[in-house]
Amino acid sequence: MAIRPGTPNLSGMSPSSKESMMLHYQRRLAEYEEQQAREDEQARQSQIDKQRKVEEASAATQQGYRMAQIAAQRAVVPTTTTGSAMPVLPSWSPPEAYEIPEYQPYIPGAAPTYAAPEWDEGAISSLTQKRAAPGLRSLRQQVQRVTGRKYGSPQVARMTLREALQGYGSGIGSVLGGAGSVALGEYGQKYGAETEAARLSYGGQMAQWRGETAARSQGALTNYQAELEKRRTGYQSAWDRWKASVGTTTTSTTR
Repeated sequence: MAIRPGTPNLSGMSPSSKESMMLHYQRRLAEYEEQQAREDEQARQSQIDKQRKVEEASAATQQGYRMAQIAAQRAVVPTTTTGSAMPVLPSWSPPEAYEIPEYQPYIPGAAPTYAAPEWDEGAISSLTQKRAAPGLRSLRQQVQRVTGRKYGSPQVARMTLREALQGYGSGIGSVLGGAGSVALGEYGQKYGAETEAARLSYGGQMAQWRGETAARSQGALTNYQAELEKRRTGYQSAWDRWKASVGTTTTSTTR
């Protein structure tokens, strides 16, 4: 029996790990849905096989019973008006037992698969550069203002420039770190929306697949039952006509 996979716990995972875990979960979920459909069809096939055996046994029993009735009827020798005995047989042979139809189950196609959006580090990097641009521009302007000043002492100029460059280096790290956090948050929101859209699309496809599988499986079963009833009714009608023929022949002969 197929066991439905549990929803994974994604707390504390990185975005890429979450993507990998969700992709694995959705793949297992699709395999479960497909296995469940196969098991449902196997159960339906087993039910049909049991019904078929019952029908075959019933048809064989009815045919044997009716043939015994025929033999008993033929053993009766009616007496004509002249007192001579002569056997009375029906005008045509009794119908053969009807053949049980073969059940043709619906075989569903492969279940839809979940396609998660890819986590794009390049997009995050590009967005980081875009968000960092104003801060980097401001740092360059500060360094340019420092280097553009006139200092009375070369030593003071060197010290000032050294301090400005040190501040520029630490400032770049701070700007890029802040811009990276902002970019990651913005991209994470976009990725979350894309993931949700993919999940909803997958859910819709799975619902459609399950509905179509159930409908076509039920249709195959309904068609089988209709064909079985058609053959059973046809056999019964043929049998009733034969019995009527036997009765008519016997009556007309014994008069």
